[in-house]
Amino acid sequence: LTLRRAVKTGDIGWINRLIDPLAIIFYATGQHKYGDEMLHLRWMLLDRVSDEALRIVILSSSLVNIQGKTDQFKPIDIAPEHVNCAYKIDIKMFKNSTHDADKTFGRVALLSHSFTKIRAAWETSVGIAPTDRHTNKDDRQDVFSRALYLY
Repeated sequence: LTLRRAVKTGDIGWINRLIDPLAIIFYATGQHKYGDEMLHLRWMLLDRVSDEALRIVILSSSLVNIQGKTDQFKPIDIAPEHVNCAYKIDIKMFKNSTHDADKTFGRVALLSHSFTKIRAAWETSVGIAPTDRHTNKDDRQDVFSRALYLY
């Protein structure tokens, strides 16, 4: 519960204090790989191994705040899990002969919040003004292709 609260509020001081008990808990429950990772993290956060700025960066890079609110931090690995879940749902719900991987990627990646931010940053860097409004597709090509197919 303490770790969950520390992650949610982005309190890297508490997260730093919880690394040692987490290593013990992981080893006690037979999860040796996670225990090894906690010990490696503790080693990286030692004073003689890294300076203060690097320790802060290591701890804070384990969190992500997608919504930008003070109590909405999440572990960094949860954001890709949400995106992967969206891919899985899209593949399962829209699976047919015309809905392939390209359509799934185009549908999910362009709608994902993370990818929307990346797209806005990219568009700004190349001189395109990003907009939040939905762009309408020109349907003339689709209608013409369908009519030609039916003909």
